[in-house]
Amino acid sequence: MQTHIVAKTLVFNERGELLLIRRSTTDSHRPGEPDLPGGQVEAGEEILAGAVREAYEETGLTLDPKQMQLVYAETRIGLKKDINQHINFVKLIYATKVGDQAIQLSVEHDQHTWHKPDQLPDDPTYHKYITLTTYLRDNDIAADLWRV
Repeated sequence: MQTHIVAKTLVFNERGELLLIRRSTTDSHRPGEPDLPGGQVEAGEEILAGAVREAYEETGLTLDPKQMQLVYAETRIGLKKDINQHINFVKLIYATKVGDQAIQLSVEHDQHTWHKPDQLPDDPTYHKYITLTTYLRDNDIAADLWRV
C-alpha cells in the first residue's frame, strides 16, 4: 500500500496572527477553499524539508526549520480516486513564526489573509482550522508563536 505524506505549516506573524491562503478557483483540488501553506512531501525528501519547500513554493516565505514545531499528526487510510486505490495518508502540521516577509502566492492560491487564532472567519470551510487552533490554545501548544 502506498503512503502519501502531506506536511502543512501554521505560520504566525509577529502580531500572533495566522496566515490563511485560499486555493485558486481554477485549481483542480478543492478550488476556492481555505488552506495552509504546505503539500505532499516528495519521495525520498525529508519531511521537514518538504514542509519548508512547499511553504516557499506557495507563499514565497522562507521558513527556518529549526524554529518549526510539530503540533499535529494524523494517519488514515483513504481512497485515491485518480488511481482507484486505497493508500495511507499521513498529515503532519508544523507551527512557526515569521518576521516581516512579503507574501508571493503561487498560481495554486489567489488570496492570503492574517487572523488572530480566536478570530478566524465564521465560515464552515474554516472548521478544521478553527478546531486545530482551538486545540492549540486549549492545550497551550506553541503558545509562544500565537501569543503576543
